[in-house]
Parts: sequence; C-alpha cells; structure tokens
Amino acid sequence: MISIAHHWQRLTQFLAHSPGSGAPLSQEYCSWRQQFIRDRLQLAIWIALGFLVIIAGLNLGMLLPAMERSGEMDEFLNSERFWLLTWALLITPALGLMVTWLMLRYVLPIHRVKAAFLGYSIALVWVPQIHFTLRGEAFLDFGVWLIFFTLQALLIPVKWTWHLFSQGLALGLLMASATVFNLRVFDIPEGMGWVAYLLFLGIAISFFFLLDLGVYLYERMLLREFDLRQRLWLFLHAVSHDLRNPVLGLAMVLKSLAKTAGDTVPLPRPMLEQMIASSDRQIQLIDSLLEVHAAEVHGLALHRQSMALKDLVESVLADFQPFFEQHRAIVQVNLPADLPPVDIDPLQVRRVYENLISNALNYNPAGVTLTLGAAVLRPPSAPRGVALPPQGLRCTIHNNGVEMTPEQCNHIFDLYTRGPNRRQTLGLGLGLYICHQIVTAHGGEIGAISPPGRGVTFWFTLPVLAE
Repeated sequence: MISIAHHWQRLTQFLAHSPGSGAPLSQEYCSWRQQFIRDRLQLAIWIALGFLVIIAGLNLGMLLPAMERSGEMDEFLNSERFWLLTWALLITPALGLMVTWLMLRYVLPIHRVKAAFLGYSIALVWVPQIHFTLRGEAFLDFGVWLIFFTLQALLIPVKWTWHLFSQGLALGLLMASATVFNLRVFDIPEGMGWVAYLLFLGIAISFFFLLDLGVYLYERMLLREFDLRQRLWLFLHAVSHDLRNPVLGLAMVLKSLAKTAGDTVPLPRPMLEQMIASSDRQIQLIDSLLEVHAAEVHGLALHRQSMALKDLVESVLADFQPFFEQHRAIVQVNLPADLPPVDIDPLQVRRVYENLISNALNYNPAGVTLTLGAAVLRPPSAPRGVALPPQGLRCTIHNNGVEMTPEQCNHIFDLYTRGPNRRQTLGLGLGLYICHQIVTAHGGEIGAISPPGRGVTFWFTLPVLAE
C-alpha cells in the first residue's frame, strides 16, 4: 500500500505540471498554440481525405475486380451492404471533413478552433457509427481509429485534454451502442458481440493512453523550449539595452571632445569621471555575465572562515554610505549582540549583501528605508531543559518601497528574470541570480516575501560555526 500511495503521489505531482492542468501559460505560447492547431488541423483534414481516396481506390482497383472474376460483383453492387459501406465509410466522412475545413478556414475564429478539432473526430468516427446505429448495428473498425487518431496525435501534438475528450466521445458512443441500445456488431456472429466490444474497448483504451501520453510529454518539451527561447530573447534584449546606455554616453562625450579645435583637447574632471563611471558599468556587467557562466560550469569556490556577521554588515554599510546619501535612504540595523559566529566565505557573502542593497536602492524611489536583521534558526522542537545547537542564521533585508507579486517573488532569483520596475537593469537581475548561487553554495536558502502594504523582505540563511 505504501508503494502504491507513493507512486500515486508522484503521478499526481507529475500531472500537476501538465500543460492542461491549469498552470499559467504565457499569452505568447497560447496564441502560438492556437495558430499551430489551426494550421496542423487543416493539414490533417487533407491527409485524411487523401486516405479516404486511397481506400476508395484500393476497393475499386482490387476488391471489385476480384469479385468480378468470382461473379459476385453485380450482386454486391446492388446490395444494401455496398451502399451502406460507401456512404458510411467514404462519402459522409469526406463531406464532414470538407465542412469542417470550410468552417475552420472561413467561419470559425481562431479561439474557436476546438470546435473544428472535435469536428475532425465526429466526421471520421461518429458519422460512420451513426449510420450503422440507425440500422441497429455497431461498426467496430479499429483500423480506421488507428489511422485517424494517430494522424491527429502526430500532426497536433498539443492539448492532450482535447485528444482525450475526442477519444472519449468515440468510446462513449461505442459503449452506448453496447449497453444502452444493445446493438449487434456488424459482421460479427450473434454470440460474439460482447467479446468483440470488450476486446475493441481494451485495445482502444491502451492505444489512446499511449497517444495521449506522447502528446502530453511532447507539449511539456515544447513548453520548456518556448520558455528557454523567451528567456534568451529577454536576456539578449537586456544585454543590448544595458550595454548600449554606457557605450552611448561614452561615445557622446568623445564626439563632443572631438569637436574641440586644436591638437590637444582639454578634458574637464567631471567629464573624465563620467567616462570612467561609464567604463566601470560596462566592465561590471561583463564581469557579471562571465561570473554567471563560470558558476554554471564550474560552481563557486568558497574560502570559508569564522567571523561575526555584525562585522561584515558594518563593513558593507560603510562602503555604501555615499550611495545612501545619494538616494536619501534611511538604514536601520537590528542585529542581536549574541549571534553565533558564521562559517562563511566573507567575500562571497559580502557580495550577497551588496547586490541586495543595490537592488533595494535602484529598484525603489528615493527615501526608502532599509532594515537589516538576523535571527538564530533553531530546531522546531526540543526536549524541555535541553538547548540544541542553532541550525544557522536567517538574515533579512527589508525595504518599505515597491511591492512585488507572489509570482515575482518566486522567480526574482531566476536567471534572465527582470523585476516589475523597468529601472531594474540586467546587472541587478544577474546580481540576484548570483546571490542565489552564493547562498546555495553555502548550503542555505534565499527568497523574497512581499505582504500587501509592507514592502519587500529579502531573506537568506547562513551556516553557523559548529560548536
């Protein structure tokens, strides 16, 4: 029972991330998928019509000549069976496909493509069944189902729920023929009807399961690929934007100097400082890009040592004092005096504080209040009178500025993700990703929370020195 429950839990978790499980999809992907289904469905209709023509040609070219040689052709052509098979399996399905194509091409808007998707199945499966049902019979032809449902899954490998629904409609009609109408099976002996029903049903369900599983897995791959393309596009856009600004500023300064007469160009100190700052921003961004690549390939090398967190925080705040004055920021430090020493790489953790503080200053308007805190993490429960050693420190940097949505909090540390404020640069986006890499390398966690009306709190955990 434990094994069954475990596998069931894994299955439900797996399906929870399915493309049709209600997980939010980007508008770009949904628009692309609708157009993709529309185009592929038109192709599937024409291929299905081609199959019907091939079936008709095989019957005319092989079956009828064989019957003519045996002297049975005239009797067969004049029989009700011939016209039933012709109308049920060729003419009306072809007409249904043509009507579906015309509606898809000229009538149905793109967001109603599901109706045409179901029309494909109705024309090829329901219409023949209805013909035989009106005669008091059920027609079981797994070959037809095999060809046309496989064609549908191969050409339209998205929206597995639509495939399941169309297959369910076909199986529902089949079960109604067996249980509600109690119809005998066409070309099957009287006593073998239920055997034929059950055999057909078992094979069809197994076959549909494989088709739907393939569609489901393929669309998961498509979603992943689409997401990576979107992230890459965002990354390239951010790189071009953030590198363009300092380069453009530097070019304007140089062009202004080039217009000065004489061989020697005087360079005012503010202009020189502006050029240096522009170059520094370019170097910082390029270094961040290289560092992200190195961390992805080789991982972060840590040089741990024991130190007091308060000393590290005071050093960082001292370096940021000019920036605090520039942004008119108010800084509050709430660090308990009895915090245990941390076992960290001071240079790397310093960069975590620098990136998070820079993010708070650049992401919020002037006058923001920053509150730096830390608390000891202890085991959730301990025997009475027993003091268990701390599990680590939970460090926080709170600002009372612009809030974030829960979705933004969940993805703010992802690579190539930008915040809701357009003033956030690629350097800051990469900086937050680097923060995640550094904290993870220390064995800790990092996150962001933003309760309504209370700003944003970035938090991360650090290991303490083992006693």
